[in-house]
Amino acid sequence: MPDPPAWLADLKSAEPTARTRVGIGLCVTDASIPLTHAGLVHWEPGEEPRMLHLAFHAMVREEATGEFPVEIFWSELPLDDDGAAALAGACRRIGKRMPSVRYGIVYEGGTLAEDGTAVLGGDAVGLTCATYVLALLRSFNHNLLVLDTWPPRDDDDPWHAHILKMLIGFYCKHKDVLTPDHIVAVSRERGCARYRPEEVAAAAGVAWPSPFDVVEPRGGDARAALVARAKAAVA
Repeated sequence: MPDPPAWLADLKSAEPTARTRVGIGLCVTDASIPLTHAGLVHWEPGEEPRMLHLAFHAMVREEATGEFPVEIFWSELPLDDDGAAALAGACRRIGKRMPSVRYGIVYEGGTLAEDGTAVLGGDAVGLTCATYVLALLRSFNHNLLVLDTWPPRDDDDPWHAHILKMLIGFYCKHKDVLTPDHIVAVSRERGCARYRPEEVAAAAGVAWPSPFDVVEPRGGDARAALVARAKAAVA
């Protein structure tokens, strides 16, 4: 199987950590489409790595990375001990509360409140897994991306269409947490700029805030390698 870029490390083969560390986790959840997924990994001495992530609409999860059915790679954030401890503490608090965060594609600089609820900016109606990470980091004044350098991309349209199908399927099973009006609101976001999981992960190891032309090639390399590995694993 192809190796990921050097800036992505495999959590399964990592040695135990001697200090609190935080980074952005990246994995492929569906190789056939393909779908990538991101979350915030926090790793403390004497414990296995855990990842806080927005699994989907109203589904904030904080769980051990070893419990995931797919390989998780991560790019560590260059934080000092206090900064890493603050983020790790936030991940633990939010994970215990399991706040409901809506799914949405447009991101205009939102953050997370102390209890983990989303404080959305501009015309946003929710967060993706990738912008959930951006929002959490922004809450601690870590601004990873130069947001207005991201262009809309035509090849995101099939992804948008798939997300809408997933939301409709989710609504059929969970009408108590998702409304048709919200699905319509997300449908109106088609064609907007999208911050991809692999691009958010790619920004972890470069100067912040990072523009599109810096992280897009790095993210593309990571996506290609991880998708190829995922396809080989199920072949």
